[in-house]
Amino acid sequence: MRFPRSTLALLSLALLASGSAAFSQVSGSPSTAFLDAVKKGDGTKVNEILQNPNLTVINTRDQKTGQTALHILTQQRKTDWIRVILARGGNPNIGDNQGEMPLHIAAQLNYTDGADALIKGKAKVDGRNNAGETPLIVAARFRHVDMVKVLMKAGANPDLTDNSTGRSARDYATEDARGGPILAIIESGGKDPQPTDAQPALDFGSDFTPIAKP
Repeated sequence: MRFPRSTLALLSLALLASGSAAFSQVSGSPSTAFLDAVKKGDGTKVNEILQNPNLTVINTRDQKTGQTALHILTQQRKTDWIRVILARGGNPNIGDNQGEMPLHIAAQLNYTDGADALIKGKAKVDGRNNAGETPLIVAARFRHVDMVKVLMKAGANPDLTDNSTGRSARDYATEDARGGPILAIIESGGKDPQPTDAQPALDFGSDFTPIAKP
């Protein structure tokens, strides 16, 4: 049986459409299953998916939020899981729909253990979100002293400015009436600032003889 050219064209389009849909369903379902398992804390399912050499889902982004597994795990404060995903090739420098990277989330939460893990996993300490904010700017605005210390020790630049106000982490700390501790850490380069009220040691001279107790 011979079909008219128009019929053949329609059949070809139908086959292409069905094939495309089938491919989308097959290729998309492991990614969705992976992120769902991460969200639910289903380690068995996550490991099962990652063990499949034919799947590359480690840096899958959520269709609605753009978040990866590392974003989700940072929000959940699961440090061990973060290390596992990083070891399996997770990229800590992928931004979500707002440009937020996992280190931005850690900075907002004052989640220092997570920040340490992400930085060791090659997270960009000065990565910017869509507003131009670095993790250090976020930490300074939230007055997270411990996080500022972690980021400064990792080499964060306190003078990079955001897009909305043109302020840097140093600026936010300087202008904040309660930003003294943050500014002190920034000025010290991440070191513990020396107490300003410490009394100097008294020097009585070499001729001083202590008074003997009775």
